[in-house]
Amino acid sequence: MAVKIAIYLDMGRVYEEGLRDPDSAIEAFNEILSVDPDHADALRGLARLYEETEQWERAVDIMQRLVGQASPAEKVDLSYRLGKILDEQMQMSDIAEERLSDALAIDPTHVPSMLSLLNIYKRRGDSFKAAQFMVRAEAHTPNVLERTRLLYEAGKLHQTELGDEAKAKELYARTLELDPEHVEAATPLADIYYRQGEWAPLVPILEMLTRKADRRAHRELNILCYRLAKAAERLGDEEKALKYYRSAYELDATHLPTLVDRANLLYRRQQWDEAFKLYQTILVHHRESQSEAQIVEIFHRIGHIKMKIGDRAKSINMFEKALEIDPGHRPTLEALTEIHAAAGDWEAVIRQKRALLAHVESEEEKLHLHEQIIEVYKEKVKNPQKAIAAYLEALEVKTDARGLLADVLELLTETKQWKKAVEILLRLAAIETGRVKAKYLQTAGQITNAELHSPDEAVELFNKALDEYPDDLKPFERIDKIMTAKKDWTNQQRAYRRMIKRLGAEAPPDKRPTQIALWHALGEIYRSRLKDYHAAAEAFEVCAKLEPDNMPRHQILAELYQMQGPEAYDKAVREWRVILKRTQDIAAMVPILKTLRHLFTDMGKYDQVWCTASVLAYLRQADAEELRFHEQYKVKTLSRVKARLNEELWQKHIYHSDEDRYISLILASISQAIMAVRAREHKEVGIKRKDRRDPVNDKLMFSGVFVYVSQALGVTAPELYLRQDWAGELELMNARDKQQLCPSFVVGAALLQGKQEKELAYVLGKKLALMRPDHVVRWPAVVPQVSELKAYFLAALKLVQPKVPIKSDMEQPVAERLELLRRLVPPQNVEQLAEVVRRFIESKAEGDLYRWAKAVDYTSSRAGFLMCNDLEVAAHQIQSEPLAVGCADPKDKVKDLIQWCVSDEYFALRAHLGLAIG
Repeated sequence: MAVKIAIYLDMGRVYEEGLRDPDSAIEAFNEILSVDPDHADALRGLARLYEETEQWERAVDIMQRLVGQASPAEKVDLSYRLGKILDEQMQMSDIAEERLSDALAIDPTHVPSMLSLLNIYKRRGDSFKAAQFMVRAEAHTPNVLERTRLLYEAGKLHQTELGDEAKAKELYARTLELDPEHVEAATPLADIYYRQGEWAPLVPILEMLTRKADRRAHRELNILCYRLAKAAERLGDEEKALKYYRSAYELDATHLPTLVDRANLLYRRQQWDEAFKLYQTILVHHRESQSEAQIVEIFHRIGHIKMKIGDRAKSINMFEKALEIDPGHRPTLEALTEIHAAAGDWEAVIRQKRALLAHVESEEEKLHLHEQIIEVYKEKVKNPQKAIAAYLEALEVKTDARGLLADVLELLTETKQWKKAVEILLRLAAIETGRVKAKYLQTAGQITNAELHSPDEAVELFNKALDEYPDDLKPFERIDKIMTAKKDWTNQQRAYRRMIKRLGAEAPPDKRPTQIALWHALGEIYRSRLKDYHAAAEAFEVCAKLEPDNMPRHQILAELYQMQGPEAYDKAVREWRVILKRTQDIAAMVPILKTLRHLFTDMGKYDQVWCTASVLAYLRQADAEELRFHEQYKVKTLSRVKARLNEELWQKHIYHSDEDRYISLILASISQAIMAVRAREHKEVGIKRKDRRDPVNDKLMFSGVFVYVSQALGVTAPELYLRQDWAGELELMNARDKQQLCPSFVVGAALLQGKQEKELAYVLGKKLALMRPDHVVRWPAVVPQVSELKAYFLAALKLVQPKVPIKSDMEQPVAERLELLRRLVPPQNVEQLAEVVRRFIESKAEGDLYRWAKAVDYTSSRAGFLMCNDLEVAAHQIQSEPLAVGCADPKDKVKDLIQWCVSDEYFALRAHLGLAIG
């Protein structure tokens, strides 16, 4: 069988190739297919022969059978041949499109299939697909001429059929890249470039087209030269532009675009004569074809040319012709302005600018022209009145033009037109805010007052300035000056109150001095001008709150209260006490004490009168009446109180103001622990328990006073030991009996012998005051130095607030005492301490132990004085006390007692204890 097939295959090839007998070859190949229907070589031979003999249907059948077993490359060829036969011979373009697409699916670069497909699309009118395949085919076609043809035809389709000028431009440009002399592509591309103003790529194309154009076609060549000139001009090559404009003009001297553009270029190059001739030609031969705007521009340019060559009359004539057509033609009006300005005809300049004003729309342009008119009136015509009128016209255009308002204000001020100046200032103020607005209002007020002589209106303007910006006090100073000049005290005080209100209830620190000064001045108006002492006092009260350390103001207040009569005497007393407390020199206290004595007398407060007289008697400054009253009620012996002190009285009336209550409470919580640190057995401190005295049953005067004072003060009495063999006065022994604290007073001969009851009462009052839980730490036997006391205080804070910061120099002393407190402070005290420390930290108070220690000294001295009820005795005892570190100076303690003697706290204590007279 294989031999048979081989024989028939050789026969077919001989018939086809050697004998050129296609029919016999076809018969031989068919014999093979009768044996082997899928024989590839037989199928190939039949496909060729049927295609050669134009047996199209048989050829298609055989090729379709062959495609199924062909290689990819052969499939491409078979699909292409099938598509070509189906399209061109059998008119089956749809099936042909499928076969050709099959070929391209296998080989996307197969150009013959692309060309066949694009022909199908062209016949169908599918220009888009046709153009697509042209571009596609061009990319894979090696023949430059064929590529050029495809790109050009694709561009033409995009331009004429698809309306895609951008794509057409791209394809035409690519065509010219392949063939720079391709006139067919260059012509439409030049049109596109020209319309779109793409001058740079246009020039070489036009140069090529001009070179290749038919010289006999003057019309076509004229257009090319004109466009080439225009492109060169747009690219800045004026020489080339002039050359081609000349060529275009020589080809057609009537071509209007050539005339206009050539004239314009010559005009720009200031080639006046040639430009003038061309413009004249246009006016003579083409006026009817020109728009009014174009004619106006030509007249304007001719006028400009004449102006440049010095023909002023002809220039003005041409400009006026332009204005006859367009009265608002700005360049012409500006040119006329320039001509008249050069001739110094300023009124004509203003006329031209006003003519311009009538034809501009924008606010900005109108303002600019108005400013130019103003400048002419000011600088050239020298007519300030007309300049002002022009300013006012300009301000009708823009009412809030700051620059114009400021300039006209300057002119109005120079010409002393004050009323109008104020109007302008108010307009400026209306468009500003804050400090700037206030400045304008202030200036308006100054002019109104000084030039228009209307102080009331000026005051109102000054007030408006202050309402806007109260930080500048100059307007208020002017209001004050006006009111003072008019002696209008009522409105003056109103102005002050209004100014105070502007600052606000809580003025910032930097404005506090101003606030105080205003209240002080208001008080003076009420005091010295309106004689309204009640209102004056209210004003000075505010001053006193804002600046409490100003003593002269407290004195004014005190005097005002006295002027108001008995109903305000209490307030007067309060103020004199404030002054007394701040008075450092005891001698300077005498006038204040005298005044207080008179006030107390007028108020019928006889105990207060006696206390004050007692102070004056001690100071040897009492007059006869005061001395008599003092002696009348002075008790020679020790006065016995009728009640005891309680904790509230101690805290409110005896404690000195410098004795920080938080420090006292904190130290009271740990004082027992502190005492325990240095406490020693009785025998170690040199006393025997069996020697303890029972003061209640003891007949000694000292013991009686001891019992009386301890009970009156409400202080737990320490153990008492009397030692006649010891020359000292009294010391605290920090004793203990096993673990029990037994604080003990050891009293020496200095107190047991030669002391009066009042003297003993003072000493014991002071010493027992130091036995209070918060004061006991001031005994040297408990804490020798204030610095150590400070370490204990800080340790107490750390005990309950571990994060409390401690300075480096105190870290070790505090740490040592913290360990002691942890061991010795009982839990219940720690709990109380935690609450006090929390409140202390929240209050942000300062733990000044030195100040507190001195205050304790003052407090204990007050307690001693209260018990002896005799200032002279107390002062003598104070002055005889030895100086000690951490204690107050004796002079300061006496001064404190003098001040306390006339205080409400002291008077309340006397009333409670039954010491008051009357």
